[in-house]
Amino acid sequence: MEPVKHPRDAGVEQVGGGGRFVRTVRLSDYLCHRTEKHRRNRIGMGKTATPTPPSRLRSLAPGDPRLALPLYTLSEAARYLKLPSSTLHYWARPSQNEPLVTTFGTRGGAPTMPFIGFAEAFVVKAARDAGVPNHRIRPGVVAIKRRAGGIPHALVSHLVYTDGAALLLAELDDGDLDEAHTDQRQFRKAVESQLKLISWADDGFASRLRLPQFEKAQVVVDPGVASGHPLLRRGAGVRVKDLVDSVRAGDSAHDVARGFGVPVKEVHEILREA
Repeated sequence: MEPVKHPRDAGVEQVGGGGRFVRTVRLSDYLCHRTEKHRRNRIGMGKTATPTPPSRLRSLAPGDPRLALPLYTLSEAARYLKLPSSTLHYWARPSQNEPLVTTFGTRGGAPTMPFIGFAEAFVVKAARDAGVPNHRIRPGVVAIKRRAGGIPHALVSHLVYTDGAALLLAELDDGDLDEAHTDQRQFRKAVESQLKLISWADDGFASRLRLPQFEKAQVVVDPGVASGHPLLRRGAGVRVKDLVDSVRAGDSAHDVARGFGVPVKEVHEILREA
């Protein structure tokens, strides 16, 4: 007596191009293929997507200066990122759940956030600004970490540049983007335009980023220069703080521009946005 077959093990005939051949596959395999194809299309990966293999990522060394050196207070980081301080505090030190960004313990007003934590906050803000509702941000971060195989700080790995928008999009309900008055194409463009501002080291993790609020002036945050504080890329590099302090001390914008070798229009932008 032949064993009873599950319906999913029944055969499905597939006709080749032009009807030249017919092959029979198990229905379970066929459904699995269709489900995977639907999932890939839903998150916008399509056939041409080539996600970064998680096996290529390695954890940052504990002594890596991007991770080990505290450079910013939360108030400083919030100001540089154009975030409410309360929002960054919530991401860094929630009363429940895991923190979304990396910080060290409180140090009586001393810096507690390393560059990696700053970059993590930059990515979370990019997702929020693109239209991800607050209650969907954490699931999106979890999805990125899961895709990276649980490696710490995956949120600021090159994986987030290649797959981040798709993974975040997969966590949204149909109505989430409607509430944000955007669509999938706009969402992707918004996220990717921000992630392009991040520079990546050979190990696949963030090494520098450009602050998006400055359109004329190229202001970067580099943990290896000026203790990680905002710096103009023009010329030999000018700390934003030095430029602002000169104007506040009484120098005119034109004098500061001439003294630092920076166009006046960039000085005005920095004074407005810093």
